[in-house]
Amino acid sequence: MKDAVIAELVQHAADELRHAEMITSRIVQLGGVLLQDPREWFKWSSCGYEAPSDSYVRSILEQNIRGEQCAITVYNQLIQEVGFKDPVTYNLVVQILQDEVMHEEDLQALLEDLSALTRK
Repeated sequence: MKDAVIAELVQHAADELRHAEMITSRIVQLGGVLLQDPREWFKWSSCGYEAPSDSYVRSILEQNIRGEQCAITVYNQLIQEVGFKDPVTYNLVVQILQDEVMHEEDLQALLEDLSALTRK
């Protein structure tokens, strides 16, 4: 299972980088100012960052599922706030939300597979 989880998380990381690029481009398009200091990112983050404290596959999956669930909540809130006032931002957030839901489902499926293997 470890290799499958690694492959999934590598793909998710690429998607998250793409999301960050989409969001930063939109902030600039709207005339916003990007945070330049990474320490500021943690202050403004809705979900924070949970550093891995256990390298066991189940723990990594559970931690990443929590992160995806938080992201889903945040993007749902953004959709409610933006509504149709800004269709470009609305569509961007919907795209990202779809990815986050797929990520959470993929990780849940891996966790279920792991649980099935460990019951035997």
